[in-house]
Amino acid sequence: MKARSFANLLQGKTTCLACVPMATINRVGRETVIAARRARSQESDAGRICLTCGEWKPWERFSIDPCRSRGKTSNCIDCAYWRTIKTLYGITHDEWDWLFASRDGECSLCGEPDTVRLNIDHGHTCHPTGRACRKYIRGMLCRVCNRMLGHIEAKPALRARFADYLDNRPLLVGGEV
Repeated sequence: MKARSFANLLQGKTTCLACVPMATINRVGRETVIAARRARSQESDAGRICLTCGEWKPWERFSIDPCRSRGKTSNCIDCAYWRTIKTLYGITHDEWDWLFASRDGECSLCGEPDTVRLNIDHGHTCHPTGRACRKYIRGMLCRVCNRMLGHIEAKPALRARFADYLDNRPLLVGGEV
């Protein structure tokens, strides 16, 4: 059989005779899976059911994906966000909710409540690659504090310079030098 397969490939055929039935089975199997997903999603002109949370949502709640038949993803924006959190930080939605509740919805640095969504503050020294790790989550920060901390962490010499700069009295007091 191997000699026949090799001969077919030498003649310019892309699949050997032994693989043709398998290719047909795989195509039929894939079409069956796609049909089952479409039936489960119950698409309409107004929206669809998210395949992760199972809730019906309008098309605006789905990200753009030009590879899909309707040009939208099969999972809603919220489910995609939580999947990203799980991938990046290794925590679930329930664990995020616990972190949020432990801070009463306030930033761990400035103490201001964040109206959008708090960021997870994590150390970058846990892994040599700099990836986040659930073992080194420090708290939750607003966007401003998270960016500021990121800049200061990137250049440790800035810590002392920022402290010195902020501790010095202003050069202009009442508009006079």
